Amino acid sequence: DHRLLLRSSLPLLKSRNSGVVLGVCSLHYYCGVASIKIRSALGKSLVRIYHDRREIQFVVLNSIRALVWKCPSAFLPFLNDFFVKAMDPSFTRLVKLDILSALCLEPNSIRAVLNELGTYIRHDDKAFVCASVRAVGKVTD
Repeated sequence: DHRLLLRSSLPLLKSRNSGVVLGVCSLHYYCGVASIKIRSALGKSLVRIYHDRREIQFVVLNSIRALVWKCPSAFLPFLNDFFVKAMDPSFTRLVKLDILSALCLEPNSIRAVLNELGTYIRHDDKAFVCASVRAVGKVTD
């Protein structure tokens, strides 16, 4: 029954309803097998619904932040999607910084993230600049 539930829930990742996608991701996170293929499908679906509506963005980003520490390779192809945009609210910027620092696994991603963090240092928001400097410290460790 457990395998049937997990297998039959995977097509729901293609749903347009973000609640359904988050529910399936939670199911596989807590009850599923840590397969790279399934984690990649979860990552792709979460990034897809992250771009949907602004109201959902913070909830999805927090879910991604929880998943990225367990399986960062699922989100590595979407590194550019987590770069901070000019119109992002301050709470979203801070979550994106955590995600970016967790995705620094290989030299190319480290270089891209450090270049991006260098541009954040000139931002008007002082709290965001401080968080960016802390993120540079995390990445360089």
